[in-house]
Amino acid sequence: MYKIILCFSFLLLTKSISAQDSLAYTVQKERIKAILNQRTHKFGEYDLSLKSKTGIFGLQTKKDIRKSNEILREIILFDQEVFKELNTLLEYKDIQYQAVQQNSTFNDNRIGNYRQTINTLQNQKSELEKEIEKIEKKNDNYFLMLMVLLTIFLIYFIFSIKNKIPKFNKTS
Repeated sequence: MYKIILCFSFLLLTKSISAQDSLAYTVQKERIKAILNQRTHKFGEYDLSLKSKTGIFGLQTKKDIRKSNEILREIILFDQEVFKELNTLLEYKDIQYQAVQQNSTFNDNRIGNYRQTINTLQNQKSELEKEIEKIEKKNDNYFLMLMVLLTIFLIYFIFSIKNKIPKFNKTS
């Protein structure tokens, strides 16, 4: 009974952990998508800043170049944040993989134990069937001996009664 309760509680625990990991994984994916959207927006700003030329004769000024470089630096920061979030996402994936592996190992062990129990029970069943056959043969032998003894007793009884009854002659 203790093993059944332990197995049941383990299964419930792994299911709740799996659900939490799955939820965290989904949240992490959404966070990465949001960061990538922000990065795309910044990249659009960078493209516009490269095209803006506020200087004399339609050339870029130092201010334009600094603004473009600042936007590019922000894009790099977004890239670093994306890499950090992707590493976290991979860690979640590894945790999920390990949970699946542990669950698989647990189930394999359980199946192996079930097979072993089934084999043990089948062996016990065959031994009990052999014992039943032996007992039935023994009972058949006892029954046969009883019948032989009963027949002998009946024959003896009939002969003894026959000897006790006087014989009548039909001579009259």
